[in-house]
Amino acid sequence: MIEQVGNAITFYAQFLVSGAAGTGLTVTCTVYLGSDGSTVVSAQATTEIGGGLYKYTLASGSVGTEDDYLAVFNEAAATADQTDVPSLWTVGHAGIENLDANVAGVETKVDLQATAVALAALDVKHDATDVALGVVDGNVDDIETLLTALDVKHDATDVALGVVDGNVDDIETLLGTWDTGSATVVFVGPVSADAGTLTLVRADSYTESLGRAIQLDSTTWPDLTGSTITMTIRRRREAFGTGSDGILVAVTDKAASRVVGVGEQTVVFELSTTETEELLPGTSTGKFDVQAVLADSTVITLVSGLVTVVEDQTR
Repeated sequence: MIEQVGNAITFYAQFLVSGAAGTGLTVTCTVYLGSDGSTVVSAQATTEIGGGLYKYTLASGSVGTEDDYLAVFNEAAATADQTDVPSLWTVGHAGIENLDANVAGVETKVDLQATAVALAALDVKHDATDVALGVVDGNVDDIETLLTALDVKHDATDVALGVVDGNVDDIETLLGTWDTGSATVVFVGPVSADAGTLTLVRADSYTESLGRAIQLDSTTWPDLTGSTITMTIRRRREAFGTGSDGILVAVTDKAASRVVGVGEQTVVFELSTTETEELLPGTSTGKFDVQAVLADSTVITLVSGLVTVVEDQTR
């Protein structure tokens, strides 16, 4: 996993006892720098998450240099099948400093070549003079600037284009967006969260005991202490041209695995096979959001976007 200098990083390790989840173990964590092997912290207490999974968060003040941060979790009683389990974070190497291009902004630098390929079905063309494209921040005017710079054209044969009239649904249909409010959100786990789309496999289990839960981390959310947090996935009628935006999945986060308070906060969601069986295979067939009802009843959307479901070939 990758992070910038000056941000807290959380390491994870799983221990098994006779092939089953190792619960109730005494596990410590020591963190080294990869460049010279020096010790950052030694034999720190860890937090048991569940299912044999343990974690340790290295405070932001200890993440002060560009380097590989190598953690070794140790179960000194030698009860576990493997008593030493490694974990790795890469901090501040070339290009990682650009991670503060805040998705909430949304200041996403556009690669002209990749954009041209993505919009090929819309009969898009561009040439070398379109270098002035610059930065798109999510506003309708900027989207129009983007399309103008790319010399977009369409005619009656461009059925897939539809009508871009400036509302959010149409812009999302054309390009896809993340709407994260004022937060920078990082997805952790066996899911794809690229280009504004969350990708899941139909009928798969996304559970914490398997290390497959959907985890979201952010340092810019308000304090989530005492809040109720829900992930909702709806059928996206635009993908089918008919019907309503019916709710397919609605789950609350695992409060026991939630990290709240000052610094990086974490919410964790589990999806069972029964729940993911309700998902509809196809590109951008669903849409989702994660919403928090704070202790004072304030409602805040932490992140939202589109959902692509990969068809399961076994069931």
